[in-house]
This record gives sequence, structure tokens and C-alpha cells, in this order.
Amino acid sequence: ERQTCITQEIVETTPLAQSTVSQHLKVLREAGLIEGEFEGPATCYCLSETGVRWLKEQIESWLPNCCEPGLRAEICLTIKENER
Repeated sequence: ERQTCITQEIVETTPLAQSTVSQHLKVLREAGLIEGEFEGPATCYCLSETGVRWLKEQIESWLPNCCEPGLRAEICLTIKENER
């Protein structure tokens, strides 16, 4: 299973312009959440395991019970009920 994609592949799955996608990828790369490798004229991106782990730990520290089994479904249900 492929774990990387190039900018153009991402652009093709969104309604966003290539320049917008590139800017978002730049911000994610600078934040350490993705990594990019140059392959000729293209850049191949993948998630940074270290960056994503750090983000998960930050979210868990802000919302300590957000990742308990079953709680996510309860939170989603509550949000949907509040949207009515």
C-alpha cells in the first residue's frame, strides 16, 4: 500500500487551487506534521510519525478524555444533537 502522494494527486481530490494546496502543505511541513521528498520536479509527501504522535499527545493533554473507547461516539452524538 502506498504511503505517499504528490501535490498534484492531492489537488485532484480537492476543489482547491494547486497554489492553495501547496501553501497548506508548506504549513503542515513547517509544523512537522508531514515530510516531503523531492522526486524530480514533484514533491512526495507523507505523514510524519513523530509529528502526528506529538499532535495526538497535545490534543490528549488539552482534552484528557477525548480518546477513551466509546467516548468519541458519545461526543459525536452530542454534537449532532446540539446542531438540531
